[in-house]
This record gives sequence, structure tokens and C-alpha cells, in this order.
Amino acid sequence: MRKLSICLILCFFLTGCGLKEDAPVEEETEKVVLEYYTWQDEKDYAIRVVNHFMEENPGIIVNMHFVPSSEYAQTISVIHNTRDSKIDVFAETKPSNSAADVERSFVLDITDMYQRVPDMPEDYAELLDALKINGRVYMLPYRKSTWAVYYNKNLFDQFGIPYPEGSWTWEDYTELAKELTRTIDGQKIYGSLSYETSSLWWRTPARTAGVENQVTESGLEWLKKSALWNYRMSYEFQVQPAYTELTDVSSYDYINRFLAGNIGMFYCGDWCMEIIRRQLQEKQLDFSYDVAPIPMPAQAEGFMPVTTAVVQISSRTEHPEEALRLAEYISGEEGAAIIAGCSVFPAWDTEEIREILKNSEHSPKHIEYFWDYNNPIYTSPDKEMEEALEIINTYVGRYFLKEISLEDAFSSIRSMLLERGLLSEDEK
Repeated sequence: MRKLSICLILCFFLTGCGLKEDAPVEEETEKVVLEYYTWQDEKDYAIRVVNHFMEENPGIIVNMHFVPSSEYAQTISVIHNTRDSKIDVFAETKPSNSAADVERSFVLDITDMYQRVPDMPEDYAELLDALKINGRVYMLPYRKSTWAVYYNKNLFDQFGIPYPEGSWTWEDYTELAKELTRTIDGQKIYGSLSYETSSLWWRTPARTAGVENQVTESGLEWLKKSALWNYRMSYEFQVQPAYTELTDVSSYDYINRFLAGNIGMFYCGDWCMEIIRRQLQEKQLDFSYDVAPIPMPAQAEGFMPVTTAVVQISSRTEHPEEALRLAEYISGEEGAAIIAGCSVFPAWDTEEIREILKNSEHSPKHIEYFWDYNNPIYTSPDKEMEEALEIINTYVGRYFLKEISLEDAFSSIRSMLLERGLLSEDEK
């Protein structure tokens, strides 16, 4: 793959992430037409990536289909099971969805077609290997998500509290949340933010302890500790909103809750940076934020959870070579530069890409915390883990809503995991 010139990279991040309204392209019979599916949230940068791809590949026309996230899985399934439907390339939000796609024969095995480029970044190669299923390549990562703590600089300044920086633990995070929490003129200021019970992000402390791709007896204990920590943060320490208050649709919009100004900090993946950028631009908010490293466990080795969005070739494609060319462009160096220009972290990670991210509008000052970490742990394409998490989250959600006790929740979880063969033995 040819190297991007510095001029091209500068062009990407200096022009920002505005959408280019291209004139309609008249379809010519000799051109290959590809149908590309992704979810609605990808629209901003997907249009730019595909427009650039078509400029560089004039023999290919790409029709883009943007589907609401809530309907995406069903749409992909219906298309693959409908005789006359056409699909060539499609994205998935996480590897476990891809594993299910492969099991249902929706995805083309590209092992013998895909050629690694000589200058592939080392961590991209590691990620590619982690996403193999039975040693075969079915998906190419194009976005990579790591975690950090987002904090409201205005509140820290107002209260005279130093910004968090450097390595810290979840206990440190708890104490800082307590220090930030207070009531001013009748308004409650929360030190931390809690998520609605359908979210799996309560398990982030356990993930930083390495509980990622399977549930073991020790992993179950870490998940139990993580659930207890979140419960205490809401009900005992009262430093984040109670789960019983997060029952309407507005509670799902955690970014708006943060930008409202009464939340001190919260932990989230890098994708929140892009959402914050859009909100600040659209609403012209006077809001200042930065990021700190994700906390790590105090008495265990720490890990950085790394999750990916992937692009796949449909098994129904009639144009596998052209479809692979599109997938390689989206996931490779050129697509990465465009994606980074929209404040979104691509999987293809180089110093040039990081410079684009640093210079994106509204990027946090310490954006490097998203890539300055040790011990990455990659989310693998494991459908069984997804099934286990669904069971775990159902009972933990009931615990957060005070419907059952912690002991009852995890007793039921353990029983169901054993019954379905989803509880693994600890490594000796």
C-alpha cells in the first residue's frame, strides 16, 4: 500500500469532518457496483471514506446504506436471508457480532485473498491475529476503542481540585468522586456518572483486571466486585445518580448528561470524544474537558480493554475482489487518516494518524492517554462470551434496581453459566 504524503494527511485534519455533497454519479454498465451497509452513527466519516475510495477507484461505484443501530442486526440478517437482496461489504460494531455472522455463513473467508502490507503497524497485526476465527481471516478492524476518564475542567477549577493525571486506581477514582460531589444552590453535583442498567459498562473495573474473553470462577469474582463497586457509588456514597433514577430514555444519553455541567467525571471509550465534538459544535457550548488515564486495579495486574469495529465481505457478493479492495481501504492507512480527521480512532495506528487526532477540533489536551498504555487485552470474536454477558447483565441490572441481592444475583448467574457450559476453569 502506498504511503500517504504529509500534504494529504494535513489536508484531512485541516478540512475537518464536514460532509462532501458530491454530484450524483451516473451508473455506467462497465462499472462494478458495491452495496455497503453500516449503522447510522458511522455516517459522518463513512461518506468521506467512500467518496475518497471512489475517486481513487473510478471503476467502482459504492452505494451506501445507513441503518439505525437498533435495527442493524435484524437488517443484516434479513438481507442475507432474502433471495434478491444485494450486499457486498458490511460493518459490525464488535467482534462477537462477527462471530455470529460467520456461524450463520454471512461472511466470506478472505484468508487466501488478503495480503498483509509490509509496513503494517505492529499492533494492527496483533489485532488482526486476535480477530481470527479458527485461524482464518473473516474481518478487518477499522476502528479501535480504548478507555479513559473524561472530566469537566470547569467543575475542577470551580472547586479548586487538581486535575487527575498519571496512573491511579479505582479506589483513587472513588475518593476523587466523593470530593467532587456536593450540592450548590439546590443543585446536586455528582462526582461520577452511572449508566442505565442495560449498559455493560459497569464491568469496566473488572475488564481492567483482565476479565474480557471468557468467564472463569475468578473472573466471576471480579465481576461481582465491579457490580458491588458501582452499587456503592450510587447508593452508599451517592457520588453518581442512582440506577432507580435512570429509567427514561434521556438517561441513555450520557454525553448530554455530562455536558449539562453537573457531572464531574466518567469513564468511557474514545468514541465519546467524537460525540462530544459534535455536541460542542452543534450547540456552541462553553464547556471545557480533558481526559485522564483509565484507573487500574490496586492489587492485580492492569490491562487496557481494546475493542474493535470491523468490516467484512458478504458471502453473497458477486464482486469479491472489488469488495476486498473497499474493505482494505476502509481499514487501512488511507481510510484511517480520514476517520481520524473526524476525531474517531482508527485501528490503523501510526504516529501520522495520532498527529491528525491531536489536531482535531475539540480534542482533549491529553488525548495520548488513549494510546499510552501497557498490557492491551483484545476483545475476541466469541459468541459464547456474548451469551454469558447477556445472562450476567440481566441479573446485575436487577441488583442495581434493588430487585434482588448481590448474592442472589451471582448465585443465579453462576448456576445459569454452568448449566449452559459458559463458565470456564481458571488457568493454573
